[in-house]
Amino acid sequence: MKKSKTLENQIHSGLAKMKSPDCNQEFQKKVENRIANECAKLDPDFEQALAEEGLLWESKENWESY
Repeated sequence: MKKSKTLENQIHSGLAKMKSPDCNQEFQKKVENRIANECAKLDPDFEQALAEEGLLWESKENWESY
C-alpha cells in the first residue's frame, strides 16, 4: 500500500509540473522543433508527385461512375 501511495504521489507531482506554463512552452518548442526536423527530411517534388498521383487515382476510380 505504501508503494502505491508513493507512486501515486510521484505521478501527481509529475502531472503538476506538466501543467506549469514553463513546461508547456518547453514542450511546445520541442514539438515545433521535431516537426521542423521531420519536414526538412521531405522531398517537395516527391510529395507533389504523390499528391498528384492520389488525385489522379481519385478522379479515375471513384468518380467515373457518377
